[in-house]
Amino acid sequence: MSCFSKAWMALGCLCVLLIFVGRVSAETGELSLDEIIVTAEKTQAQAQDVAIPMTVLSETDIEDRGIDQFDDLAGAIPNLQFLTSGRPGGGSFNFRGLGMFGMSVISEKSPVLINFDGIPWEGRFGAIADFDTIERIEFLRGPQGTLYGKNAMAGVLNITTIQPDNHFQGRVGLTMAENNTYGISARCQGPVVNDRLFFFIAGSLDRTDGWLTDHTPGGEEHWDHEEDQQFLSKLVYKPNDRLTAALQYSLAKVDAGNAPIISGRDIVYDTTTGFTDPEFNTTAHNTALKMDYAFDQMTLTSLSTLKITHTDSHQYFGYATSAGFDDIDEDVFTQEIRLASNAGPGRFNWLAGLFYSREHLDRKSTGYDYDMSDYGYGFITYDYPTVIDSDIYALFGQVSMPVITEKLTLTLGYRYENVKREMDHRYEESDYLTGTVYTASAYTVDDSWDSFLGKAALSYQWTKSLRGYISVAQGYTPGGFNYLETDAQYAAFDEQKSLDYELGFKSMLWGGRLMINPNIFYTQYKDLQISEEVESMKYIVVNAGEAHAQGVEIDLKAKVSPGLEVYSSLGIIRAEYDDYKENQGYGDMDYSGNKIVNTPAYTFNLGATYRHQAGFFANADLQCYGDTYFSSDNTSEYKRDAFHLVNAKIGWEFKSGIEAYLYVINALDEEYFTETVQEYGLYMVGQSRTFGMNLACRF
Repeated sequence: MSCFSKAWMALGCLCVLLIFVGRVSAETGELSLDEIIVTAEKTQAQAQDVAIPMTVLSETDIEDRGIDQFDDLAGAIPNLQFLTSGRPGGGSFNFRGLGMFGMSVISEKSPVLINFDGIPWEGRFGAIADFDTIERIEFLRGPQGTLYGKNAMAGVLNITTIQPDNHFQGRVGLTMAENNTYGISARCQGPVVNDRLFFFIAGSLDRTDGWLTDHTPGGEEHWDHEEDQQFLSKLVYKPNDRLTAALQYSLAKVDAGNAPIISGRDIVYDTTTGFTDPEFNTTAHNTALKMDYAFDQMTLTSLSTLKITHTDSHQYFGYATSAGFDDIDEDVFTQEIRLASNAGPGRFNWLAGLFYSREHLDRKSTGYDYDMSDYGYGFITYDYPTVIDSDIYALFGQVSMPVITEKLTLTLGYRYENVKREMDHRYEESDYLTGTVYTASAYTVDDSWDSFLGKAALSYQWTKSLRGYISVAQGYTPGGFNYLETDAQYAAFDEQKSLDYELGFKSMLWGGRLMINPNIFYTQYKDLQISEEVESMKYIVVNAGEAHAQGVEIDLKAKVSPGLEVYSSLGIIRAEYDDYKENQGYGDMDYSGNKIVNTPAYTFNLGATYRHQAGFFANADLQCYGDTYFSSDNTSEYKRDAFHLVNAKIGWEFKSGIEAYLYVINALDEEYFTETVQEYGLYMVGQSRTFGMNLACRF
């Protein structure tokens, strides 16, 4: 029996069990899931009242399930994948067939927006966070362009960190695990002046030798070692009942070797690459100032953000004498001003805003060293130092109103966005050993793209605990420039677009004990931004054609007893290229009808958390992933078969605030790879079975 069949059977049995338990519980006592307030539509609302397919993880969910990095979210959110693109210290999400790697990596912008306390994280570098500071994660599935703009074509990951208040409290934690892995973290919050001024401060250090050993003499024995440093501080000022001002700053630093990459499909944890100096370093500074002023009928919000990232790397390309390198500075400033009504649910509500962003991407050097001795050319360095500046202007809004009856709500959203970009491009081809320049070129190009995005949704409150909704929304990712293109005529590529249809339900059954949120979707993609190799070692983005994705997603959570909580998610997707022909210099390759890359046929998660009032704690988690193709031609060489992972955690939570846990990742020691680099025949090895322990003290 396949993992997919087991997933359906497990979900069906679970639903039957929960129906029975729910009926029994209704007679024996009061149980209910906690209500969660979200800001998915940039105003506060209960998660079950928002007509958007959405997965929400609370602070407790994050801690109990051991979610401490972005790729852990793939096991908790249906149809979501996280890809590092072969590099540590960052990466991007792939959702419903849309992602950065393999489609728009040259554009550097992910179609899944990470929104960190309002700070947009759009690139693939610097996507690192201290999950010990996170209060809530909301993943909004499907295009959210009307409220969040250009880089929300596939969805939005809203991250909200802990908000300080009058309660002085904190936590200190220690993690130790195999592979010389350890981490320390600390956080503290409380009032500086009661009811007026509050602070939050947190820091962490995490280090590991990784799980791949390289035996190259003089090289990095701990091939995928990594050290992360995180710092976050906040000040929240409330001089009166109307005004709230919040200033925050965070710092993230990564010092790493190479991603756990091997040559060939055979999974090994020991290798000899011949490559001696892999390196990846990134530093990200994130600052935000948010001010809210509450009038009687509306609230005025100003949000200013600044993200500054520096990255330098020297990465393995599959050959001992070849490497890719980067030295990149990226600065992103945003300013948003919006007004939102305070009418409350069931009334006429509106929101309107203005948005501006300035992006500066400076590739001081970026390219690769390649040994061409076998072809009579020597050891060559190909460098593409490039500067891209972008200005983004937007006008957006949304209205929600009852129609005919208070139970039926119509929501209409819009956004006009204009993107202007300029690229100063240079190219140098030189001798790696002597520095002699063989070829050099330079040019400057500019272009602009604008788009009007719309959204319409109808939701109906069937009962107090059941809401249905249907929606249609447009999404897009703007065009850009190919920084690896030496001919100005082919430098630009156009925007990609989507049209998404959703039908779903949100339900809280058996007195609030059971949440089941299913949705079905159909999405059309047009003018897909596809990365193609137009000549050896030269990749550009082209607008290749059309595709579609359709499927079903289910989120489930149940309070079975006072100490037992069960959760599950299921995503089933069929994502295909409808019209995609690639010219590889040997005639057109027709990929029409093939599966879209990096998209598992299904994802399934089933877990349970038990917490006894005496202090005993246990969590077990099953994650299943369906067949996945990593190449557009769907060759078996770059296909990953279905696999599953089991994680578990057990411990004791003392009333004094002391906590102690033992955990295991990949308990069945499944061998699998997470992604591939087809051009070089490389595969990224997944984490082997790892045992560890957590200690913490709350005060």
